[in-house]
Amino acid sequence: MIIVLIIYVILLLISAKIYINIGQKDINNILNKEELNKLTIDLPDNISICTEVLKDLEVKDISIKLNEDKKSTTSFYNVFSKQIILCDNVKVSKSFARILFIAHECVHASQKESHLKFNFILANINVAFCIISTILIWCNVITEHLYLTVFGIALILNLFSFFARNAIESSATYMSIIKATNYLRKYIENENLELVEREYERIINKGYTTFIFSTFTTNIILILLQIISITVCTYIYT
Repeated sequence: MIIVLIIYVILLLISAKIYINIGQKDINNILNKEELNKLTIDLPDNISICTEVLKDLEVKDISIKLNEDKKSTTSFYNVFSKQIILCDNVKVSKSFARILFIAHECVHASQKESHLKFNFILANINVAFCIISTILIWCNVITEHLYLTVFGIALILNLFSFFARNAIESSATYMSIIKATNYLRKYIENENLELVEREYERIINKGYTTFIFSTFTTNIILILLQIISITVCTYIYT
C-alpha cells in the first residue's frame, strides 16, 4: 500500500510539472504577439496605469512601487502594507498583457482586507500544520490514537484553504479583464480593443486553469504526505 502511495505521489508531481509547463508555454506564446504589443507600446508607464485603474475602482490609500528585482516577471499586492509591487521587467513591460496583470493586482487591492488577510493566514496555517504534525507523527509524539483526529484537522484546513484562495483569485482574475478593457478603451480603437480582449480571455482561461491545477496539486501532496506518514508510522510503532 505504501509503495503504491509513493508511486502515486511521484506520478502526480511529474504530471503537475508537465501540465504547468505546457500551460505556461501557451501563455508565453500569447504574450509574445508583436502585433498586439505594438498597440500598447506607447501607453503610459506601469505606475500611471496602476494609479488610473485604482481610481476607476475607487480604491484609495494604496501605495505603488516598482519591483527592485528587474528579473522578476510578477506583480503582487501586499495586503498588510497596502502596497502594490509592480513588475519592472523590460520584456514584460513591452507586452500588451501588462495592463491585465496590473488590473489584477488593483482588483486585489479593492477586495475586502479581512478576506485577504484570512486567506493568507489560513494558507500558512494549513502548510505549517501539515508539516509540523507530520514531523510529530514520525517522532511518535503524536501517537496512533490521535492519527485520525490530526488527519481530519489537516483535511478541513486543506479544503478551506483551497476554496478561500480560489474565491479570491477567481474574482480578481475575471474582473481584471473588465478593468483592463475599460482602461484601454481610451487609448485604442474598438476593433483592436476586441482583439486584445479576446487574447486577455485566452490568457485568463489558460492561466487560471494552470493556477487551479497547481494549487490543487500542492494541497493533495500535503494530504498524501500525511497519509503516507500515518501508514508507515502505524506499521513502525504498533
